[in-house]
Amino acid sequence: MNVQFFDHSHHKLKIRGLQSPVDVLTFEGREQLSTPFRYDIQFTSTDKAIAPESVLMQDGAFSLTAPPVQGMPVQTALRTLHGVITSFKHLSSSQDEARYEVRLEPRMALLTRSRQNAIYQNLTVPQIVEKILRERHQMRGQDFVFNLKNEYPAREQVMQYGEDDLTLHQMRGQDFVFNLKSAYPSREQVMQYGEDDLTFVSRLLSEVGIWFRFATDARLKIEVVEFYDDQSGYERGLTLPLRHPSGLFDGETEAVWGLNTAYSVVEKSVTTRDYNYRTATAEMMTEQHDATGGDNTTYGERGLTLPLRHPSGLFDGETEAVWGLNSAYSVVEKSVSTRDYNYREATAEMTTGQHDATGGDNTTYGEAYHYADNFLQKGDKEAAESGAFYARIRHERYLNEQAILQGQSTSSLLMPGLEIRVQGDDAPAVFRKGVLITGVTALNEQAILKGQSTSSLLMPGLEIKVQGDDAPAVFRKGVLITGVTASAARDRSYELTFTAIPYSERYGYRPALIPCPVMAGTLPARVTSTVKNDIYAHIDKDGRYRVNLDFDRDTWKPGYESLWVRQSRPYAGDTYGLHLPLLAGTEVSIAFEEGNPDRPYIAGVKHDSAHTDHVTIQNYKRNVLRTPANNKIRLDDERGKEHIKVSTEYGGKSQLNLGHLVDAGKQQRGEGFELRTDLWGTVRAKKGIFISSDAQDKAQGKVREMAPAMAILDGAQSQMKSLSTDAQTANADPADLSSQIALLQQSVKDLTQAAILLSAPKGVAIASGEHLQLAASKNLIANAGNHADIGVVKNMFIGVGQALSVFVRKAGIKLFANKGAISVQAQNDLMELLAQKSIEITSTEDEIKITAKKKITLNGGGSYIRLDACGIEAGTPGEYNVKAGYYGRKPKAKLTPELMAFPVIKSEDFNQSFILLDENTGQPLINWPYELELESGLKMSGITDENGNTELISSDKEEVVNISVFEPDEFLDDEIN
Repeated sequence: MNVQFFDHSHHKLKIRGLQSPVDVLTFEGREQLSTPFRYDIQFTSTDKAIAPESVLMQDGAFSLTAPPVQGMPVQTALRTLHGVITSFKHLSSSQDEARYEVRLEPRMALLTRSRQNAIYQNLTVPQIVEKILRERHQMRGQDFVFNLKNEYPAREQVMQYGEDDLTLHQMRGQDFVFNLKSAYPSREQVMQYGEDDLTFVSRLLSEVGIWFRFATDARLKIEVVEFYDDQSGYERGLTLPLRHPSGLFDGETEAVWGLNTAYSVVEKSVTTRDYNYRTATAEMMTEQHDATGGDNTTYGERGLTLPLRHPSGLFDGETEAVWGLNSAYSVVEKSVSTRDYNYREATAEMTTGQHDATGGDNTTYGEAYHYADNFLQKGDKEAAESGAFYARIRHERYLNEQAILQGQSTSSLLMPGLEIRVQGDDAPAVFRKGVLITGVTALNEQAILKGQSTSSLLMPGLEIKVQGDDAPAVFRKGVLITGVTASAARDRSYELTFTAIPYSERYGYRPALIPCPVMAGTLPARVTSTVKNDIYAHIDKDGRYRVNLDFDRDTWKPGYESLWVRQSRPYAGDTYGLHLPLLAGTEVSIAFEEGNPDRPYIAGVKHDSAHTDHVTIQNYKRNVLRTPANNKIRLDDERGKEHIKVSTEYGGKSQLNLGHLVDAGKQQRGEGFELRTDLWGTVRAKKGIFISSDAQDKAQGKVREMAPAMAILDGAQSQMKSLSTDAQTANADPADLSSQIALLQQSVKDLTQAAILLSAPKGVAIASGEHLQLAASKNLIANAGNHADIGVVKNMFIGVGQALSVFVRKAGIKLFANKGAISVQAQNDLMELLAQKSIEITSTEDEIKITAKKKITLNGGGSYIRLDACGIEAGTPGEYNVKAGYYGRKPKAKLTPELMAFPVIKSEDFNQSFILLDENTGQPLINWPYELELESGLKMSGITDENGNTELISSDKEEVVNISVFEPDEFLDDEIN
């Protein structure tokens, strides 16, 4: 029913700079916690040509006046709303006046007109909000207030993408105030993407349970945004009567009516869990706990108390009242659990227990389990943005849905955030206890109460009570207004419908969680570095990168454009995997875990026009891995010309080429394989090396298949055995066959020991431009099935330490010197020339001298001639004939022989080898590097054999030997260096 409670012509609208007269005709307003208010006001004016530019973006003030007092005009403004005109309509015109409509909203509503794509790093949620309000929208300190009791952590990075912001809205420092209880941690990174500034700010605040409302600064005549995270922000002190509209209710008194409540069973507890790659093993599930903690703290006297009076003919209208109270209750979740994952502490447990904020409420049921609320530590309920913190906030949201209260009122003081109580025995109990007005659409869902009122004082954040015995108990106890819808016209009284939740000390109002944008697909970005033109990757100890997202217009210090971002790779593990470092400027595709814009990672790497692809239509048959320094693995799949190339540029070029070998112009330069380098080359194998050109088609055989090579060696061994036997029969020294057999059977065959076998069915050639050395610490064995040819252009030396035995089975020995003498000496022993047949000594051009220091005896068939210092003796059993053309006799004479002095070679009488043993186990050190040093300074290094023996060391005198033993790796490094 429409009852005119007071004259609405006294409602005043003022627009800065507008000189035209304004007369309010009708208005409709909506207010809600954590939402900018909106008032659509229609007015008339004698100026029928008001220009839009004279109204839009101008400061405005709308005053709601008090009810009239008998015989006195109404001038006192009960409430004034300040804001900015965001909409202007010219509705109609008549002969006398024109009709207009404007929309009055707080300056913060302008945030919806701005969309920004931005990154925020290492800031708390309040700091991000303040940065946007102050820097981007130029809001002043008193335009918004953060009253924070908690400490909120700084976020590593926050990204804004497509959201509007506050520096651009010229909001002033005094336009906001923070009054927060918790201390919030920094966040590594937060990204704004696809959201306007208001949505982005509201989303961040809703995530941590911070709510806001609008207050008026009467001194500065501006609206102020106030931010809270607990019940201390509720407006206190309004009590309205419960009065239902009727013929006896003249509407002069502010009241409430139409109260209704709705209750539901909500979650009894909340458990949260998340994952943090930074601590991958940490448990990130929160434990169950009671959010009340026995906290009975009160925050002072609750606000507004109104009587419950139903409009009727008996309602004299002297008092503001409420009526139409109703409530609805539901079963909500009893508890909430959370869990998350933090890669930084991958093994940490990140599961919270079930959080129960009901205080033993039996009308709740079940557990709500939430995963990936984006927290970094398990924490407790007081640690802002921890797992337990999010469990508590989520459970309070569920409890906000448990009871839905509604009502109506005539009070102009009702507003979201106001706590009210309803007087009257017939008021529902929940209204008598006190409820919090939340709004038309409840964002906090534990208990939503609705009603109607004529009070112009009702507003979000106001706590009210309803008087009246017939008022629901919940309204009499006190409720918090979360939202109001107000309307009035010249022919219709001011009426207000409010939404509220019951007031509770255990938990407070929490704005509904605004979902963050779901990032579909990827965003382009570039890898960055702190070094200009960096030739190496800029990564941290975890192998992460910093990137500059293409949409980001902010100016950052080089190398700090984002948080450290992980890269998704095809293979990864504990210090193993596939990681090809990315250089600054490389284009990457940024994806997001679960679509969360605050959880970016590098999903892929791309070529672009500035970083062109190395595989194109020009070489599309090739598969190429090439690093910035031109280290390369190339696999060419062209049929019939397949090849693989592995190369590095260091020191010129080192390469392994397989298959169809080509040059830089793709022209064939060979086939098979090539291992080459412009520096040094080493082939090393601890257990042995087999190099063979014996055929093994298609690799159809064992790797160490060496039957052809062993057949040749076995044949050579048989030949050597035969020759050695004949030599022994001829009284020549035989070959050391046991060593040869041991070499083949114990070392070479199957490479059972560290040996090298070189085999080729058609021959092996070794060429050196200068020297060629063959050395063996023991035996040097050479076999040839046919000929052995050794040609030396200049000199040839054969040195033998003990004996030289040359045995020829068939064709004899020929020793020729085309020039120069032949000298055969036995310097310290006799010399024997023995032949089965004749021995010829001939000098074709000169004499033959036979000289002996003591005696010469010539014997032929028994006849002899003996020459010594005493004389000459000749004897024969037969005739002695002297034939001479002249025979003479002269005095005695002597020819002293010229004999050379032989050099003295010292005999190496002291020879010794050693067995090296492990001092702990007593076992021989096999294949172990060592160094021997004599007192004389002679050094000899080597590696022990299979029994731990060193090489034989010789000396011509007794000496002390110092033995040094090395670790194998140490010896190898020393050799390389």
